[in-house]
Amino acid sequence: MSVTNLLVIGSRDVIKVRDGISVYVDEVFSKLSNKSYNVTSLLVADQRKIRKRGNLVEVLLKVKRKGVLEKIEYCIKVAIFLTRKSTKKYDVFVLQGLSVAWLSPLIKIWFNNSSVVIVHHSAEHLNEGITFWKRCIAYLALFFSRSCDYSVAVSDYISRAFNSSDMIRNGASRKADNDLEIKCNQSLLFIGRLVEEKGIVDLVMKLDKMASMINLVCISPVIDKKMQKKLENIYKNIVFYEALSEVEVFEYIAKCKLVVIPSFNEGFSLVSQEALNCGRLPLQRDLPALREFKCPESSYFKDENFEERFLAMWENSEATIVPITYQRGWNEVKLEWEELIERMKL
Repeated sequence: MSVTNLLVIGSRDVIKVRDGISVYVDEVFSKLSNKSYNVTSLLVADQRKIRKRGNLVEVLLKVKRKGVLEKIEYCIKVAIFLTRKSTKKYDVFVLQGLSVAWLSPLIKIWFNNSSVVIVHHSAEHLNEGITFWKRCIAYLALFFSRSCDYSVAVSDYISRAFNSSDMIRNGASRKADNDLEIKCNQSLLFIGRLVEEKGIVDLVMKLDKMASMINLVCISPVIDKKMQKKLENIYKNIVFYEALSEVEVFEYIAKCKLVVIPSFNEGFSLVSQEALNCGRLPLQRDLPALREFKCPESSYFKDENFEERFLAMWENSEATIVPITYQRGWNEVKLEWEELIERMKL
């Protein structure tokens, strides 16, 4: 059996930053059989290093800048990496999101015998929570992404937004994989990046307007000190935890009183599925991607009914403990990726 060589582009160092794409690459591509696949991943990192982890060879590219400039610097360093003679060996290039879609035409020119796949994790071009110019950039990236051979969506909503050729629905670790005991303490839990797009500023403003004294726990891959100070100025009963492990995050999910997902933009919510797979029903903004989890109507909120929905779930903590009805694990995702790669080889 011939070995397929894959190059994955667009993730971060999951040891330090546990965001959705990094977890996705770690859980899916690092688990592909090393008898059938050689997988290399180019990572956004704070150091330059090559390491072997699981079935994955990780090339850490040191990126100094932040925000949009970070993505530009990373893409330039990836382009330099692609000019190396050794890069000719890759059969499939997997681009993780529109932020690296710019590389697709270059890859098609330099490696015309290879296949290029783009994985759409969110619909940036449809996100009204970001600036007009960022949406324009996303539309331009979408144009470049159409040079890819395959387009993979992680949810039904994303599949419709991009008219993707393949839909491989996202997964999450299961409660059964982590021996957790559910205990409802008095904390409200937010998990995600501390950016306005994820709804954290809107959430603390809502809690402040309610004159709430509830303890809000924020778990973020990276904590921006300016945003931290801004949030503390709005709402005093807030604490922050940075770069926790998967087990630690699941422990917080199991022990909190309520998980809240106030995000304005989700292509697929890893937090929603992790909460459900831990047996917890989250309170979540009414978004198309989150509706796919088919949670009770009472768990979805809009701006006009947030306080009502929030208090109803907060005052009845038993309602947030649910039988696990949505339990798609990462192994199913991995198997569907293997099927897709085999189809590419035909």
